[in-house]
Amino acid sequence: RAGAGTVSSSAATGSGAALAGGATAVSSVPKRGLAMILIAVAILLGLWGVYAMTQSGKDDGDTAVQEQQNQQQDQGGRTPGDKSRYPNTGSPTNPANPTEGANQDGADKKEAADNNAANKERMTAENETVNVFNNSTVPNLAADVSGALEGQGARIGEVGNITEAQAVLTENTVFFDPATPGAEERAKALAERVGGVAKPNDGTVPENAANPGSLTLVLTGPVSF
Repeated sequence: RAGAGTVSSSAATGSGAALAGGATAVSSVPKRGLAMILIAVAILLGLWGVYAMTQSGKDDGDTAVQEQQNQQQDQGGRTPGDKSRYPNTGSPTNPANPTEGANQDGADKKEAADNNAANKERMTAENETVNVFNNSTVPNLAADVSGALEGQGARIGEVGNITEAQAVLTENTVFFDPATPGAEERAKALAERVGGVAKPNDGTVPENAANPGSLTLVLTGPVSF
């Protein structure tokens, strides 16, 4: 019996040791797995952090580029590479119609040409106007000479008398406006016809006859054409 008790005790002791070793082995397995899981989680978190930083930098770069393009668009009216506004068409107001600027320039030039033609026509008509005044003692001399000039195609303006109290001339005189191109030549031509001289306008010419470009013939004696 003593031997049996000893065997039983040894068996019990062996069984207890086996149980203890099994418990140790069992308890060590979850710790290793947990450590591996934690390591894997840490690696995943690190990768996620790197990815998040990369995306954040890309978004910041895209935002900066977009802001730069918006500023250029606000300042220049078009984005880089945008040729839809026709910057070289010469039409600052309506790029969709590249001929608008050219048409406006043509209209301005035509208007200026028309104005010049109108001024030239007006000055020509005034050059053709001849005022006739009598500064002599011959009755109706201005009326007779103006009628003869009109019969020859002249355009007659003012007709009247300049008394000795107003002026005393010694020869037939044709007064002209020196500011009108060609007026002096026309005055000299008329002066040759009436046997007189040509002079620039002065106080002798009545105010109502001193029109730009018109000629004023002041007679001191009879005229033969």
